[in-house]
Amino acid sequence: MADQGKKPPYLPSKAEHRLLEALLDPQNRMKGVLDVCRIAKVGKDTYYKSFEKADFCELYRGQSLSIIRRSIAPIVNAMVKEAKRGSAQHQKMSLEMIGEYSEQHVVTTETYAERIKRLRGQSSK
Repeated sequence: MADQGKKPPYLPSKAEHRLLEALLDPQNRMKGVLDVCRIAKVGKDTYYKSFEKADFCELYRGQSLSIIRRSIAPIVNAMVKEAKRGSAQHQKMSLEMIGEYSEQHVVTTETYAERIKRLRGQSSK
């Protein structure tokens, strides 16, 4: 019995599939719309119409996040390596990731009258 509450996965057209491949290729990351369309062999109208479809956007987002998830381990390993080499920024980030460090900011407020009173008290000393 099929899951009635779940919609079937979006199946992109052949042109949308080529567009997804071009968009998700790291070598094309900094390319503009026209270059991506040329690589995917689609017109810019296909590009813009595809991104008007919520299902296409959801598929693109999901595949993008999947690529990022697969890349996390090497990124964390490189960060830990730099932390071990003495990089304070990487040490701080590592500790933040495991919940052992967080910056605390003290925020105070005072009215204009309170500030004047405080400043007058300082000037008389």
